[in-house]
Amino acid sequence: MVMRALKPIAQGEELCICYAEEWQPCDIRQGQFQAKFGFTCTCASCSLDGEALISSDRRRTQLGLLYHEIGKCASDPAMGVKKVKIALKLLREEGLVHGEDNFAYDAFQFCAGCANLQCAKAWAEKAWNAAHRTSGSDGEQTLKFLRLAKNPKPHPAWGLTRQRAVGLEGPDA
Repeated sequence: MVMRALKPIAQGEELCICYAEEWQPCDIRQGQFQAKFGFTCTCASCSLDGEALISSDRRRTQLGLLYHEIGKCASDPAMGVKKVKIALKLLREEGLVHGEDNFAYDAFQFCAGCANLQCAKAWAEKAWNAAHRTSGSDGEQTLKFLRLAKNPKPHPAWGLTRQRAVGLEGPDA
């Protein structure tokens, strides 16, 4: 197993991994931890209470819904990209780093399908940056996203939707 630190670790600080789907509300995650592993999680996310917990659960639930909705946007790539941007915003607000590369790759595929070179490259680069942070420079996904950022045209989705690129935006638009 390889663990990568995404932030500095203090000496003696406990390292945690997630044993459940991160995009579920705390009570569901805690139930899974108890049922499958026999423990109560006390990580920063699971220790929230009051309004902070309600807001966190709301963001995570919305992320789970977006995860499933984005895949259904093939006929409306611009809507797919908008949903990806919402998901990325929620990830930032929730302090989650995993998933950013996959959401950015979804947006890349919408742009590639419309043969929008500029947006496809920008989204592939965003996916590469996220994968580089979480998986390192030599990860399989990291290298795939780097190749696509340089040249998205070999991707199997390139030009498949034949839709106009109206409303498609890069990650910084």
